[in-house]
Amino acid sequence: MIGIVAVSHSADLAEGILKLAEQMGQGKVPLAVAGGIDDPENPIGTDAMKILEAIQQVYSDDGVLVFMDMGSAILSTEMALDFLDDEQKKNVYLCEAPIVEGVMSAVSAISAGLSLKQVLQEARNSLQPKTNQLGIAPEQTEKPKAEKIDDSEAIKASFILKNTLGLHARPAARLVQLSGKFNANMHIRNQSKKTDLVDASSMNNILLLNARQHDEVEVEVFGNEAVQFFNEVEAEFLNHFGEPTQEFNPDKTPAVSTVNDLNNAVYTGLAVADGVAIGSVLRYELKLPEVSDTPIDDQNEEWIAFRNAIEASTRELETLAQESTRTIGKEEAGIFEAHKLLLSDVSLITKVEKLVFDESKSATFAWIHALKHIIQEYKSLGEHNVMAARVVDLIDIGLRVYNKLSDEPNQKYDAKKSGILVADDLVPSDIPNINPEQIKGIVCKRGSQTSHSAILARSLGIPVVFALGDIINELSETDLIAIDGSKATLFVNPNKSIIDELESAKTEWEAQAKKAQVSKLENAVTTDGVQVEVLANTANIDEIHQAIKQGAEGVGLFRSEFLYMKTQSLPDE
Repeated sequence: MIGIVAVSHSADLAEGILKLAEQMGQGKVPLAVAGGIDDPENPIGTDAMKILEAIQQVYSDDGVLVFMDMGSAILSTEMALDFLDDEQKKNVYLCEAPIVEGVMSAVSAISAGLSLKQVLQEARNSLQPKTNQLGIAPEQTEKPKAEKIDDSEAIKASFILKNTLGLHARPAARLVQLSGKFNANMHIRNQSKKTDLVDASSMNNILLLNARQHDEVEVEVFGNEAVQFFNEVEAEFLNHFGEPTQEFNPDKTPAVSTVNDLNNAVYTGLAVADGVAIGSVLRYELKLPEVSDTPIDDQNEEWIAFRNAIEASTRELETLAQESTRTIGKEEAGIFEAHKLLLSDVSLITKVEKLVFDESKSATFAWIHALKHIIQEYKSLGEHNVMAARVVDLIDIGLRVYNKLSDEPNQKYDAKKSGILVADDLVPSDIPNINPEQIKGIVCKRGSQTSHSAILARSLGIPVVFALGDIINELSETDLIAIDGSKATLFVNPNKSIIDELESAKTEWEAQAKKAQVSKLENAVTTDGVQVEVLANTANIDEIHQAIKQGAEGVGLFRSEFLYMKTQSLPDE
């Protein structure tokens, strides 16, 4: 984790900053101070050896930020750096931000999981809330506009998007991750749609470019490590972000049967997962709550609560990503990595910060208000646009953080009842928690076969149908419904003969599924009689259990390096 050092001429001031920062970071951010000199009669000054010791105390390869109070503190710090080896020295950054505001902003940013570059930017902008509160106009030259970068400073290139879904969440997340990796910046625009250049360190900025397959995307990379940064960006585009490149076929509009009432009606949507289910309606409500705009007493307290909620939500997403990697694969689990980046998105966090400090809004109100603003931008891209579908992802992370801030957590459906889940849309992070013994099937008003929710829903082993349209709004909990996932059909209040047919189809489907489960444990033998040993690639005991369940006969490769990566000390045998 990134460490912070505060260097002050006064030992008392340094200790005060330390206590304030520890409260802000809840003891989770590495902090050290170097204040004063060891002269009881003249204690004011700075000591290079004290500064060196403080840097070494919090040092990691993630980086160290050093904040200093006055000019001679800079000289002492530079002297301290001379005692570090070259590898360590390149990971220590001297920040020009004011020492108190800079340290507080940096601690908050580190707690939220922002990259080193983003933390530095947060620290450099740390006076903004105070200047706004005092009504002082901000310096216009502090942050250059994307379109005003000197051509001579930038590496420019254009790429034609060939991957099927364009710059959707996963490629956008990859570009943001690269943005935090190098001491360089990137601006990006959709040349085909004539958009403005935007900062590529914000995932929302990239997604709102609405860059689709065959669109031309232009990038401008500049900074000390521009060449290295550009080379990796270019490789991602040329490799199509590791994704398929078949032609994108928009999901067809579902055909709905014409009936005068709901009884015996049949509706057609989009097939997501096979299977047959019959059951009662179990309503799933997906929307951001209305939050009252109540006065607050302490802006810092609200900000700390918000940062803690972001940090807790990030940890949950990390757990979800790990569990989903084991159960459905690394690529699909990347959805939750994208959600983590949305949580730390600079444009979103900045909106919340301004509402809390400039307008004295509560953290809960500021969070929901900022999300709704960005969601409206996504919706403006069109109801059936792939990028507009990312609204579901924003609602997902929105509710996750809201539940940490609110005394009344949002409940999407009654977990005590069983039936077929009926929803307008489904958020990805709810799907791993769905119990197939309780939820017999899923039907949605909207959704696509390429959405994050669809990808995850296929792992449940229950029938799923999306894009059924307005009929979803007409269903009530007194209706009996049935679905045939392979045919993408929804039956509402079917008569006895239809139920009998569906029961027969359900029995046949379950028998085929059971047969498939049994055959996976049989020996793998080629048509000419050669038996092939099926071995698994695993990294932990959970994956071994999963591999056994899926018919593996042993472990072909055990990824022992992961045992070291998950611990701070050497594991024993």
